[in-house]
Amino acid sequence: MNDLAERLARSGNYEYITIQRSLRTATGRVGTSRNIPDVIGVRRDGLVDQFEIRSATDNETDLWQRLQKSQATLPDGRRGDILVLPPKPRRIEQD
Repeated sequence: MNDLAERLARSGNYEYITIQRSLRTATGRVGTSRNIPDVIGVRRDGLVDQFEIRSATDNETDLWQRLQKSQATLPDGRRGDILVLPPKPRRIEQD
């Protein structure tokens, strides 16, 4: 989550980024969903992007549906992208 938030911040496209905050909180109650995606990015143009990073036990369809449901609580003009991303591969440290 932190890596994704840092990449989004470096892009310069976002006014602010939240990690594990409800859509309602992250948008100042513009969105009414209390769903808590992994990362929310509010773009400089006001569009709201939501991201979930899938774990090995997550059902990708369930994550998509959850993001779509929460995105639907935003006004049409504020709905950005929703993305479910694969887990980041872990590096194995060798001695």
